Amino acid sequence: MWKYTTSNSLTHFGVMGMHWGVRRYENADGSLTEKGKKKVSAEYKKQEIAGNTELSKKYTDLYVKAYNKSADSMNDGGIDKFNAAQKKKYGDNFSKRSGYEEDYEATFNKLLSQNLEKTLYDFRSSTPAYQKADELVKKYDMKSWDELAKSNYEVVDELRSRYG
Repeated sequence: MWKYTTSNSLTHFGVMGMHWGVRRYENADGSLTEKGKKKVSAEYKKQEIAGNTELSKKYTDLYVKAYNKSADSMNDGGIDKFNAAQKKKYGDNFSKRSGYEEDYEATFNKLLSQNLEKTLYDFRSSTPAYQKADELVKKYDMKSWDELAKSNYEVVDELRSRYG
């Protein structure tokens, strides 16, 4: 803090280079202090909530996109492939047996689940809020000290290994 005195001189009170109101959240080696971890963790949660809010607004559209992709896949040869496998397993009257529709529905639902996972992974990868959250995790190695980041990234890493 600087103060002018009556004799045209300037007097300084404080430490040179000190910035008023600046908090130290990092140690000299770049690691976070406990307060820094709390601050970064709060920012991570804020970004995850923002991403989840955007996801909840667009989920129906994403589901319909995955459903349509699954239906197109089944219409573009998937049904023929399914029927060939059924014929091989159950013989010529495979479509008249009681479990045919259940087997077809299970096959379609498995395909739908895969397409929905891929669609959601693509959404997460392209959403700015999720990208900011990902940057915080990488920058501060949050997986080692934040339980939310750790649990989220177990799921994200699994999806990345399949679709990334």
